Amino acid sequence: MMKLKTGGSMERRKAASSCWEGDWYTSSALMARLPLMLVAALMMATCATGDDDLPNLALRQAVYASSVYYQRGNTYDPGYAVDGVTEYPSPLDKYNVSLFSSKISDSTPWISVDLGAVALVKRVVIINRRDCCQDQLRNAELRIGNVSITNAAGGGDTRNITGNPLVWQQDAGTYINASATIPFDTPKVGRWVTLQIKQPTLHITEIQVFGYYAASAVCANVLPGTTYGTEASTITILKMQSSGDCCSACSVNPDCRYWVFRRCKNTCTLKRDEGAGPGFFIDEKTVAGGVRPVALFGTPRVAIWRYKSFVDPEAQWIWSRGSAAQFLDGVPENPPTTFSYVYRAASAVTANISVGTNSNAWIYINGMQMNTSIDYFGIFISSLSVTLQKGPNLIQILVQNTFDGSSAGVVMSFRNSSGRVLARSNASWVWSERAIIEDRVCVQPQQFNCLA
Repeated sequence: MMKLKTGGSMERRKAASSCWEGDWYTSSALMARLPLMLVAALMMATCATGDDDLPNLALRQAVYASSVYYQRGNTYDPGYAVDGVTEYPSPLDKYNVSLFSSKISDSTPWISVDLGAVALVKRVVIINRRDCCQDQLRNAELRIGNVSITNAAGGGDTRNITGNPLVWQQDAGTYINASATIPFDTPKVGRWVTLQIKQPTLHITEIQVFGYYAASAVCANVLPGTTYGTEASTITILKMQSSGDCCSACSVNPDCRYWVFRRCKNTCTLKRDEGAGPGFFIDEKTVAGGVRPVALFGTPRVAIWRYKSFVDPEAQWIWSRGSAAQFLDGVPENPPTTFSYVYRAASAVTANISVGTNSNAWIYINGMQMNTSIDYFGIFISSLSVTLQKGPNLIQILVQNTFDGSSAGVVMSFRNSSGRVLARSNASWVWSERAIIEDRVCVQPQQFNCLA
């Protein structure tokens, strides 16, 4: 099998670094007057040397198919096409099933990856199986857009596939032998990436989508009055005029996962994922956020985990990655994940917290742990009451999946004594795969003052 190139040479990395780290925001009067979003787009168009550092946005995301093949106790689920295993059969474990295959009766099969948010896609890599049947991956079409493609029942979304722009079409009479890399000189914009062939049967080992999330899709999720990590996670510090500009700068830096904007000094600190660091904690002089959106799985009544009796029918099941809802053999256990949200209370208020999770959760308010863990799938906290102080409150849910190694999710709602929802799980939360460090927080935020 052809070995995929996943990392650039030192020269290419230096070129990409110099293209990004120059004083582009002060280098000319013209650039200084341009909105940061436009500057970011120009940078992505010109900094092509950094493509080897782009993240694979499809990895472990939610994925759908027109049909799924089943044989001898094995289900060739579409989740295997985004699990990170790029060889089938595996040279290390020939019994490890990591292949997506549609049914033989499916005449126009497709596989569709939900990137979780609008992205700018620079290239797509399609990896074929290597044991046999490579010539079946022919007459393929690749589409990228914002029309959701999830359901094949009764023709369903199969008829909607053409609603997304065609970005690549396989040459007639050819097939993908080992793998195919499809680059785009101009990034393709969209949330949904769909591969379809016009004959039976579609089977692929992996589909990889390299690019950036569009800043407009992720920069609405901010945590005012918080910061992230320690100095060890700092990539660079820039001069910026707003938290939105800071988030945009993070969204186009391939190493950046979190950002911190210090309001008094107008500095923007770009942060990498720190590992075993403190995650988000309170700092009244900063605004922080992340650039990886949460994955949404629907409301309690319609999602894969259905709970018609949950107190808030509009709360959504969320997780850090789109693969949470898929049961795949051999997928590593999901790491501890913290979901963070800032609620600003006009006055002190008592809130009732309801949480459903798979399978352990701890609740923190302004860094203070409020409960022992919920344990086992489907247990809800309906009687837990907490006091939210006047002003900003950092609400955090730390979730650890131990019930099953391949699925995870959490749904939550915060309501006052009259039942009005103060906060609920949805796309507004920011996630980090970290535990919460209690001694790094200020549990009594002070009124913000740049002179302090």
